[in-house]
Amino acid sequence: MKADGTITLNKQLYEVPPQFIGQSIELRYDERGVYVYEDGKRVAEAIRVRLEDNAYVKRHRSPFAAVSAKEGEQDV
Repeated sequence: MKADGTITLNKQLYEVPPQFIGQSIELRYDERGVYVYEDGKRVAEAIRVRLEDNAYVKRHRSPFAAVSAKEGEQDV
């Protein structure tokens, strides 16, 4: 799993709950969805990331974006 909580399955990107970040997980899928399993039990559902929808999500500006390269430099 990637550090951002996503996985790729059959060329599709899916989000899984953050508690699984950094872990190897067992996935099972059928025509209804993709699921995360632990010890043979279904514990979560992976949600397909729709890139076309994600492109229009309004995000707050990062406070780090306002720092220019000059401000971020330090004299040595």
